[in-house]
Amino acid sequence: MSEPDIDYSEPISVVEYDPAWPDRFEREAARLSDALAELDVRRIEHVGSTSVPGLAAKDIVDVLVVVPDEDVGWDCVDRLESVGYEFFREWDEPDGRLELGRWPEDGQRFNLNVRFEDGDGWRRNLLLREYMRDHPEAREDYEAVKRDAAARHADEPVEYTKAKSDVVQEILDDARAAGYDERI
Repeated sequence: MSEPDIDYSEPISVVEYDPAWPDRFEREAARLSDALAELDVRRIEHVGSTSVPGLAAKDIVDVLVVVPDEDVGWDCVDRLESVGYEFFREWDEPDGRLELGRWPEDGQRFNLNVRFEDGDGWRRNLLLREYMRDHPEAREDYEAVKRDAAARHADEPVEYTKAKSDVVQEILDDARAAGYDERI
């Protein structure tokens, strides 16, 4: 596959919520379901800030694919590359993930993480989404931190992520205390 025209140095920019993001995810999820049809895929979910109505976000739709294990994960990577995704990296973290991206001609970016079912990463994504959908104050706090982090670290993605880590942990703690684990 040829290299996509991607500007990896593009600064982080947080934009107002776009009500088209859920529809874009649904169309992409249908493409993914077709591409991954014969594999043991447990879930395809819209996660990240674009999945929370009213929350400002980077204009990148985050997609979560949950599979039983790493072998199926790598099978997904092969299939996803055949439908236009580019493999970025394997994250070396306690529960692992494989990260891919796609930039269609219409300009909507997609970031896709393949997560393994026995890990906690996919659950954290869903806890954040569900809790912020139900709790406007958590959504507002997170948005304020995101905007500040983007302003201070527009050219430093790792620092941008670190700057959000405390509020993310607080939201996860609140979600777990409120019993959101049972909803996942």
